[in-house]
Amino acid sequence: MNSTEDTQARSQSWKKSFKTKLLVLGISLFLLGIAFDSFYYEPTHPKTEFHQFPTKKLKTGQKPLRVIHLSDLHIKTFGKTEQLIVQKVNQQKPDVIALTGDYVDDSQNLPALKKFLGALPSSALKFAVLGNIDHLIGVQPQEFEKIFSEFGFQLLLNSRVKLQIHSISICVIGFDDPSTGRYDLHAIENLSRSDFNLLLAHSPEIYHLIQKGKIDLVLSGHTHGGQIHIPGIPAFWLPRDTRKYGTGFYKKGKPVMYVNRGIGTSVLPARFLCPPEIAVFDIVPAK
Repeated sequence: MNSTEDTQARSQSWKKSFKTKLLVLGISLFLLGIAFDSFYYEPTHPKTEFHQFPTKKLKTGQKPLRVIHLSDLHIKTFGKTEQLIVQKVNQQKPDVIALTGDYVDDSQNLPALKKFLGALPSSALKFAVLGNIDHLIGVQPQEFEKIFSEFGFQLLLNSRVKLQIHSISICVIGFDDPSTGRYDLHAIENLSRSDFNLLLAHSPEIYHLIQKGKIDLVLSGHTHGGQIHIPGIPAFWLPRDTRKYGTGFYKKGKPVMYVNRGIGTSVLPARFLCPPEIAVFDIVPAK
């Protein structure tokens, strides 16, 4: 091989090596970007989702009812993310705040939960139900009830409360956790058709059991929206019996159900294309 051919061969080899290194660098940066988004940025940047829910239960001209729904806090500390969530909730001036379970993963985190609850707007009517994790951490329902009551929440365990807001007759029903079989369908018996009937339940798996009732809207969580969304691939994290109900609205029969992506994480402390969610519902008169 003459010197010219040797130079050309070394040049081609260098170019090939450079392209390989450039490809490896690109893939590495891409994966680092995904890791940064999944494990840090996305879990700490909750997104506020706005929805209008028209109903004939409200007369034309009546003031809309604003409901904020939070789920699956899995709170460990009252840090910047939790303070941001509270700030966003307060900005929306809700009439009702609904929490649908899984508040802490360890009883040692209850002080952080109390700080969070205490920072929510005192002017709103506030309701909560328990989730599966809440029954597994050694805290009795009576203790949760005491904690929630301290901050103006009514903990609904297979019970309901009827009230008037802006001259709107509303009934809020709360199931105890469906995923561990603690719900009781007697709680939705003999509901009034004239009331706006709002059902809170941690897990959406009860949806098929309430098709013949008088429920208007069901709010649930438990699924975390799947946490990891890769286009074209099924959601990474969905609990058993909820794979039909990942996130968003579902309508099968009369009641409409909304499944919240939740705030915290479980199993894997990451989210990808599935940010934490603050759901805001404006209940408005149907046109």
